[in-house]
Amino acid sequence: MTSVLSSQNCCGIREISGVWNIDGPKGVLKTVHSYFRGGGSCAIIMFSDAMAYGDGAKLSAIIKKHKLGLVVETGRVHNPNSGRAIKGWLWTVNKKALKAWYKKNNHES
Repeated sequence: MTSVLSSQNCCGIREISGVWNIDGPKGVLKTVHSYFRGGGSCAIIMFSDAMAYGDGAKLSAIIKKHKLGLVVETGRVHNPNSGRAIKGWLWTVNKKALKAWYKKNNHES
C-alpha cells in the first residue's frame, strides 16, 4: 500500500491515508515531498492510526527526529467505525527541512 494525500473541505488541510506504507514512514515522507514538489499546497497535514499498529507514532517520531515541522498528537480515543483505539496527529510541515531531508535520503542533487 502506498500513502495518499487527500483533500478535505478546507484548503489548508490535507489528510494522509495509508500511514502504513510499504516503505515505512520514509515512504510517507516521500509521498508528502512529492505532493509539494508537484505544486500541492496546504498548511497542515493530518493523519491517524490504530494504536495496535503503531505506524502513526513511528511517522510522528521520524518527523520530530528530523525536525520536519511541528507535530501535535491527540489522546487515545475509540473509533466507533472500527472499534479500535486510535490517535490522531496534526503536522505543520517545514517544507524547507522536508526538501533537505529528501535530498539527503534520496541522493538527489
